[in-house]
Amino acid sequence: MRLTQTSVYALDRLAEPSPDFYTIQNRAASELGTTLHYRQIDVRDVTKLNEIVKDISDTEGRLDGLLAAAGIQQETTALEYTAKDANLMFEINITGVFMTAQAAAKEMIRWGNGGSMAFIASMSGTIANRVCNFFHSPFFMSRGHGPAAASDLCSSSSTLPALCQSLTESSSGPHLSGVQRQ
Repeated sequence: MRLTQTSVYALDRLAEPSPDFYTIQNRAASELGTTLHYRQIDVRDVTKLNEIVKDISDTEGRLDGLLAAAGIQQETTALEYTAKDANLMFEINITGVFMTAQAAAKEMIRWGNGGSMAFIASMSGTIANRVCNFFHSPFFMSRGHGPAAASDLCSSSSTLPALCQSLTESSSGPHLSGVQRQ
């Protein structure tokens, strides 16, 4: 079996990736023979999201997988959350992840090669998080994305999505509007 070069695309809200991205990009190339690319996108802009995913698919001649890890948090108690705060979190953490899965599934189906999807959700979906209690609900709801994407979006040649739990903080976090650090 002949292995081909792998291309990985990171999509994020920031206009430019963090400096760590370039270190990882260089290591991916030198140690793994993998190219790592960056595309700026706010997943709430579904038209642009679909355009970017299609452009990636057209550039590579295929789309084999998606690792969806979109997620923002705001360290605010449930009593202090506003509707605007909650809607922003839901739009990114739930709707944005689903729209990303939909865009990827469309391309996987278009190429007829199947593919795999994995969704990373915070451990806050299943256990208490003292710092931001309201933060739990979007991640609990995102646990349903895998089965929904598998049954509604993916072709029979696609792998059922997996769900991983994690607690991560990316460089995007401090740049989000309304984020309150304690």
